Amino acid sequence: MRKLISSLLVAIIIISSFSISFANQSMDKISLKENGIGRNFQVVNIKVDGKAVKSADVPPVIYPLNNQGRTLVPLRMIIDHFGDKLNADIEWDGTNNQVKIITKDKEILLKIDSAVATVNGVAKNLPDNVPAKLLAIGSNGRTMVPIRFFAEELGLTVKWDDKTWTASIDIPEQTGGKNPEEKPEEKPPVIGTVSVTDIKVETNGAIPKIRIKTSGKVSYKELKLVNPDRLVIDFENTIFDIGDRTALEPNGTLHIPTNNDLIKNVRMSQFNNNPFITRIVMELGKTTAYQVTYDEQKGEIIIDFPNYIRSIKREVMNAKEVIVIDGDYLEDYSIMKLNNPDRAVIDITGGILHDAFKSKTMNVDGRAAKTVRVSQHNVGNDLTGEKTVRIVVDLQDNLDTEEIYAEVVNNRLYLHLEGEPLKAVKYEETGWTTSKLTFLGSRVTRYSIQRQQGNLIEMSVPKADIELDAMNLQIGDHIVKSMDISENREGSEYHIRLELQDSVEYQLLSSEKTQDFVLNLNNKAAKYREKLIVIDPGHGGSDPGTISPISGAYESIVVLDIALRLNQLLTEAGFRTYMTRVDNLSPNIKLELQERVDVAEQLKADLFVSVHANSALASSASGLENYYHSTDPRGKKLAEIFQSEMVKNANVNNRGAKVADFFVLRNTTMPSVLTETGFLSNPGDEAKLASSQHRQQLAEGMFKGILRYFEENK
Repeated sequence: MRKLISSLLVAIIIISSFSISFANQSMDKISLKENGIGRNFQVVNIKVDGKAVKSADVPPVIYPLNNQGRTLVPLRMIIDHFGDKLNADIEWDGTNNQVKIITKDKEILLKIDSAVATVNGVAKNLPDNVPAKLLAIGSNGRTMVPIRFFAEELGLTVKWDDKTWTASIDIPEQTGGKNPEEKPEEKPPVIGTVSVTDIKVETNGAIPKIRIKTSGKVSYKELKLVNPDRLVIDFENTIFDIGDRTALEPNGTLHIPTNNDLIKNVRMSQFNNNPFITRIVMELGKTTAYQVTYDEQKGEIIIDFPNYIRSIKREVMNAKEVIVIDGDYLEDYSIMKLNNPDRAVIDITGGILHDAFKSKTMNVDGRAAKTVRVSQHNVGNDLTGEKTVRIVVDLQDNLDTEEIYAEVVNNRLYLHLEGEPLKAVKYEETGWTTSKLTFLGSRVTRYSIQRQQGNLIEMSVPKADIELDAMNLQIGDHIVKSMDISENREGSEYHIRLELQDSVEYQLLSSEKTQDFVLNLNNKAAKYREKLIVIDPGHGGSDPGTISPISGAYESIVVLDIALRLNQLLTEAGFRTYMTRVDNLSPNIKLELQERVDVAEQLKADLFVSVHANSALASSASGLENYYHSTDPRGKKLAEIFQSEMVKNANVNNRGAKVADFFVLRNTTMPSVLTETGFLSNPGDEAKLASSQHRQQLAEGMFKGILRYFEENK
């Protein structure tokens, strides 16, 4: 496919330089401008593909250089006359005064007045150091290049008829021009080479797969080109020998259009005969990862385009909860909404979890989502197996699943759990303690503020001037409690009621008569907002932890309750938190230690707090311990503060802060502490740990320890 990049000229060509004597020859002459100066040039006849052709403006000419004449030919004329047989594109860069020639396997860059060309990134001298020239007739300029370079780089045949002063440019007979029904010439196999006998492009679904049939394994080299984006793979020591040669274009290329979003088309040909190289060129619709493998059973080279799912996170966008899935290609997905319990299931066809994707469970505990679980689904034993990434969002009770809305934008799948994004309301966090709320009108109108009292703002706006929906949105973050939008009785106005958190100050950033009404909101009391605490209730699921020999109580259940209490205290104080688990997990699930560490590292937590209960063979052992790693001086300080505050608040036996080489302490990079809240093997401790009051006292002791740590380490 040829691209006409600019109406401004660009006819360049790389045709070569024949050395000619001017004596005793009567030729037509033409006046052309070079760098704004007029000069006379002798005109040359030209035949392209066996037919005499003439240029509409600047013709092929003899360019005098060093007392010799060099044949220069306009590029655009040659490219246009060969058409799809040559299958080349040209692009003119007027800013840098250079032209680019793009073929199925080469990218050639020529700069005007330079005798050096760049071919696939490698500098080459033009024949006889003849530079490319820009010659013009009137306002029409054409890029002219020596004829032999064109022949050498694009594989064309160039001949010169001295009697008629005619240059002929043709596609070599051996690569085209045969009767399609003519039986190909039988060639003896070349010893040591591998035959490429067939190629198929599978486009079932959104992710393509290319299968190349060969007579054996091959080695390969790869090259990436741009404008347009192309992936080029050279298979070394191979002969392109497909059975149906009638499918080839005249230049010997097999062209497979795909009309796929990832791969636009595929071309394959014999790129070189010494050494033998078969080249495949894939024009990409978008930059994507790929892998090349060999299926020994089928004798096929397989070029796969893995659809990596790279991350999944929960965000609050414009006051609504959203699950954001980041991947290479997310257009081919399906959503199921299931009940008992309520959950949304998203399957991404062709999806593969990236190696960097470590944590398979994300505890959200938001307004809409409880947890997000991800797994690799339906993976075959080889590359032919269908791959699907399944994402399960466990939803909060009483959430209207019909409101769930999905959209793909820039390689991200947004799952809006609380309905479609707000159109005329923009709520965005501008800092750890500040946010901005904007109402986007369709034209200048009046926002009538009817009440400003305490943490309550009420106003009205004409319905005809803004596109709102009636709603009651319980935002519940550190800035806004809720936003209620309703219509008045006459249906002519929207009434907006905004309830802020008690300590929030607000400032009007626009007048009441405006198109966009802006409020700046600031909660100065939310000083801990920038701190993120990862709370890790130990064990869970198939791992109950220690089991009390007295009551049969599971450590995993006891410490989960304490951790949930700590989480509530922290969030109420303005901290951001993340819990590695928010329930006791299913009996067939085990939350590995590495997963607990990974989530803390990925979130770049400020503190890591792991909550446990102890056990000993001797039932007399009792009391509280806090552990830190020997290489973590900040963790030591945290453990000592925890020990002090928890003993004081819960009135328990003080066993001290101690060094330990526990996995979660050794492998986290933030200050970390592992607290052993008591011995389930001791009757006194076990009775206390069964008490709701004592669990609250332990949580409050940890909470006070966190506050004190940050106060002492500002």
